[in-house]
Amino acid sequence: MSRGGQAVLGVLAAAAMANGAIAEDVAGNSFLRETLRSIDEEVGAYRPILMSMGKDHRVGRDSREALDRIDALLGDARRLAKETRLAEAVRQGEQAKRLAIETMVRLKSGETVTHSLTFATPADECDYEMRRFESNVMLVNMNLEGLGDPRVRERVAAAMAVAEELKAEAIGLAATRRYLDAVKKMEVANGFLTRALQALGVPTF
Repeated sequence: MSRGGQAVLGVLAAAAMANGAIAEDVAGNSFLRETLRSIDEEVGAYRPILMSMGKDHRVGRDSREALDRIDALLGDARRLAKETRLAEAVRQGEQAKRLAIETMVRLKSGETVTHSLTFATPADECDYEMRRFESNVMLVNMNLEGLGDPRVRERVAAAMAVAEELKAEAIGLAATRRYLDAVKKMEVANGFLTRALQALGVPTF
């Protein structure tokens, strides 16, 4: 092959690699935006509980202050998302979600906190559980940073390994349109991630 032909092939190969990288970036950005949207929806489900607490003279001030901080974090997340700094935006969103959960658990003092979500189809519910799974994985990884206790790391790793296996099974079920079975599998998978978060000292319910 002539040098000219080799040069053309080199250019084409470089272009293909660049296109592949762009496609990966687009897919990654899409996932992060979906994760951020899921966080926003989840925090939105907690907001009525926190607002109700804000009317309680015993914990109202703490609840209102927490809501102000949550809104500030979500505001930062939206600003970062507009700047396409999506990983940073998700981290801010996760902090807002974590603060909301911690505040409810702390102020409720052991009372059960519940919230409900409705879905148009089983496929939508399955999609939500998948997004919640990835969001929880990010939260686990954030809390693992700087953790030195090898026993806790081992417990977390074991729980995450089982969770990932269950997620893989759920993906297989969803691929055959067995969405209800996939949702049940993902609920169990998210349960293992909850155990991992609890081992890390993150309040969950």
